Order: sequence, then C-alpha cells, then structure tokens
Amino acid sequence: MKDQLCLLFLCVVFTSFGQEHGGLLTKETLVKNRVHTIFQYNASDSVQFMTDYPNGYYSVFNEEGEMVKSNNYSLTYSGPNGEPIWEEYNNFYNDAGEKIGFIQMFVDAEEPFRWISLTSEDPLSKKLYSVNMEPDTWGETVFVIREENSVDRRLFFGDTISIAPDHKRSFCIKDSTLFEDIYFNATNRIDSTIFHSTNYGKRGTEPSFLTTTFHYSTMGQLISKTRFYRSNTRYSTPSSITKVNYNEKGLIESIETQSSSNDSRELMKY
Repeated sequence: MKDQLCLLFLCVVFTSFGQEHGGLLTKETLVKNRVHTIFQYNASDSVQFMTDYPNGYYSVFNEEGEMVKSNNYSLTYSGPNGEPIWEEYNNFYNDAGEKIGFIQMFVDAEEPFRWISLTSEDPLSKKLYSVNMEPDTWGETVFVIREENSVDRRLFFGDTISIAPDHKRSFCIKDSTLFEDIYFNATNRIDSTIFHSTNYGKRGTEPSFLTTTFHYSTMGQLISKTRFYRSNTRYSTPSSITKVNYNEKGLIESIETQSSSNDSRELMKY
C-alpha cells in the first residue's frame, strides 16, 4: 500500500512541461536504472526547442535518486514595455531533495543576471533564512537577508480513509476541502484517481476535477497514465488531456498533451 500511495502522490505532479522532473518517476526507479540526468525536448521541432531554450529543460539526480540540480524556464512580462521575456532558472537542492536555492537569469538580455538565492533552516529554532542577491526598486543589485518561519515539508496529502474495499480518500494537509479519491482494480493496483479542488473565475467558484487513469501491462508494469482536467463543470469535455508513457524499464518515454481550447497538441520526449 505504501508504494501505491507514493505512486498516487506522484500522479498529481505532472501538471506542465516547463517544470522539474522529480514527480515523474519514483526514487526506486531512478536508482534501479542508474538515472543521472533527465533531459526534455519537443519531439515535433527539437532544433527550434533548443534555440528557444539553449540550456534545455533537465534534472540531475544523485545515486540515491534525489534531485540535486535542475534547469527550467518561465515566461514573464517584465520587459520595459511589458513585453514577454523568458527567464531561466538554475535550481539547487540539498541531500534530501529539497530546493535550497536558484539562479534566475533573463535569456536574451544584455545583462542576463537577475537573482541569486540560497536558503537554509536552523535545526534548533526551525527558522528559515534566505540570502539573496536581487534587484531593488531602481534596478540596482542589493544583498538581502530574510528570516521567516520554517515551511512545512510534509507530504501534500495527509490522512487517508477507507470508503470501500476498492476506494480510499486522501485529504490535503493544509486544506481539508481539497481531497483525492483513489480507486483500486482487482489486482489491488491503483486504477484511477480524482483530485477535487475549487476553480475561481468570473462566474464565482465551482468544483473542478483532475482525473488520472493508470494503464498496466499483463505483467502488472505501469505503461502509461492519462490525466483529464475539467476546470468547469458546465462543460463535459476536458479542457486538457495529458498522457505519460513509460518504457519496459519503468522510465518515462514521452508526454503528450492535447488542449481543447485551441485544439493544440504537444509531444515532449525524454
């Protein structure tokens, strides 16, 4: 059951492709296959992808399967005239796989440096300290030390209760209105999950659902999982469908996303 619930926690992580890859595979799979680096690219136009993101999307792991470094990009609108600008992030982690710092840079700027941040936690006071080199209001780089209460590093999900022999429910630690239903198949593997949350929009609030279905081989090997996101209960068609495919070793092979809003399709390979 422990392994299945770990798989459950991972299934809600793959929400976008411009992200780190820690939620795509278990540590056991990374260690077993001696994975050091996961590199991501757009299969439809890899040349253009590497032009847009010259250092690529990647994650680096140690021998214990913990992430130690990653690189990703984020689109902001912080140009002089509000134009879009890509920012690159080099992220760093401690031995437990917890993020402790990053370097933020503008991709195409004449002065690419933007921000450097390192974080540490005092084991006695449980205070969190961050040391930053960051721009001030006038754009000058300044040295800043911040102190705040320690963040809660526990799992996103807390209590799990049994609804039926093939149905369990896990509640989020910080907000009990957020929960996930877990359904098991005849072999006691996770068949599907439904994550319940609230969508906030112009029409007020209404529930939204993130449904994930798991697909296995005849030998019980996970070969894919598909996520259906419906952000508005007035529509029966999911707003996006994401499918993660795995090879025979349990390693991620590709992620395919389809969006109903603009009928687009994106295929990322690893």
